Amino acid sequence: MANHNSSKKSIRKTIKRTLVNKMCVSRLRTLVKKLHSLIEANDAKSASALFPDVQSELMKNVSKGTLKKNTASRTISRIAAKIKKIS
Repeated sequence: MANHNSSKKSIRKTIKRTLVNKMCVSRLRTLVKKLHSLIEANDAKSASALFPDVQSELMKNVSKGTLKKNTASRTISRIAAKIKKIS
């Protein structure tokens, strides 16, 4: 356990930041899973409607630092290709 006040504070900050990051990533994964289930069901109209929300959420995670830019871009590209394939 930390003894210095600054170390104690940094531990508190880390715990808070971890919770926020977990919430962001969890929400993102939920949206991506919903989109993948729509793609699997060949529901192009609903998938196309949900795609901008997923894309926005991915880029928000990039700006918050919970996801790398190339990872988000790759995910967006793959999802877009799948939607295009079923439409």
